[in-house]
Amino acid sequence: MPRLSRLITPGRGAGQVVGGVSRPAAAAAILVPAAGSWSPTSSIPNQQELVMMMVYLVMAQGINVIYGFTGYLPFGYAGFFGAGAYGLSLSVIYWHVPAGLGLVFAILAAVVVAALLSPLLRLDGVYFAIASLAAAEALYVVISNPSLTAITKGPYGINLIAVYNSDASFIAAVALVMVASGGGGVPA
Repeated sequence: MPRLSRLITPGRGAGQVVGGVSRPAAAAAILVPAAGSWSPTSSIPNQQELVMMMVYLVMAQGINVIYGFTGYLPFGYAGFFGAGAYGLSLSVIYWHVPAGLGLVFAILAAVVVAALLSPLLRLDGVYFAIASLAAAEALYVVISNPSLTAITKGPYGINLIAVYNSDASFIAAVALVMVASGGGGVPA
């Protein structure tokens, strides 16, 4: 059995994970069963569960990148995730933007939150972890503010069922997981 220090030593081959398996092969091992379970006749709740699993997989990959490359423990990562989700939802519901273009608003919302919280990167260790958790809680308080409930729907969230397309969501989630798991040639 290899030592732990050997498994986490930087500088292994580009695109390799533990055991010498390439990232595209690892992504295929995850996505092939998911794609095989999808069909035009499959039930929508099953597709929704698969989409949510893939969304959380992408979120975990983002945390992996932040913690793996910088060593920062990002407890506030959910705040960026939520900002992007609200950026997409608000643009689709209130501005009647197509979901594909709504992704641009999702990215912009997450970038704005990241720009506001970028001074936290000056902190180190446990101080960064605590400050990022506090920032995520502050974002939650803003979103669930009673005076904004007419827009954000407060703690209940925005309902996108009127514009939800399960097939398109599934295909977009598969593509997003493939991009996030592929790494784009970034060394492991």
